[in-house]
Amino acid sequence: MTAMWPSATNMTCTLCVQKLGGAVGLAFFLSLQFTALIFTLPFCGHRREINHFLCNVPPVLCLSCTDIRVHQAVLYVVSVLVLTIPFLFICVSYMFITCAILRIRSA
Repeated sequence: MTAMWPSATNMTCTLCVQKLGGAVGLAFFLSLQFTALIFTLPFCGHRREINHFLCNVPPVLCLSCTDIRVHQAVLYVVSVLVLTIPFLFICVSYMFITCAILRIRSA
């Protein structure tokens, strides 16, 4: 159990910084992919206005004058991965917590 989850015994400052760096690095990598995805699209002269408060990826994709099905598929796959992988890590962590609680002997 400790080989898969090194933080199961104790959380050191070094491990905390490594996890933070990993999260920030992954967020930077994913945002860089979305930026590259958007900048490779050609935008036509018409429809230069986005009717949204925030400049999110799907409304910007709608401004493109080319076929965006591949870009939408990539956006969908990355979004599912970004939601699914942390959820699975949380579920596995709670499973380890539940197993540890069930191993505690009661009086």
